[in-house]
Amino acid sequence: MITRLDRHLAVPIDYAADLLDTFDALAEILRHVEHDLRHALAGDHPDDTYHDLIATIDHHAQTLRRATSPVSPAVTL
Repeated sequence: MITRLDRHLAVPIDYAADLLDTFDALAEILRHVEHDLRHALAGDHPDDTYHDLIATIDHHAQTLRRATSPVSPAVTL
């Protein structure tokens, strides 16, 4: 992996695909987690921590999905 001067990181597409699968699986697990775990997390952290965690995972998954998707050609009129 090479970090470029523009602060972007080049990663192999296979690694990015595996990371995206991991993000998706983690988000799915968190959405279906037992009620007790939500309460345990809320006991040690602010009430919105659980929802912030899911939002963060979704954000990074979407960013990675956009970065690894083929770019559609621009439509010109």
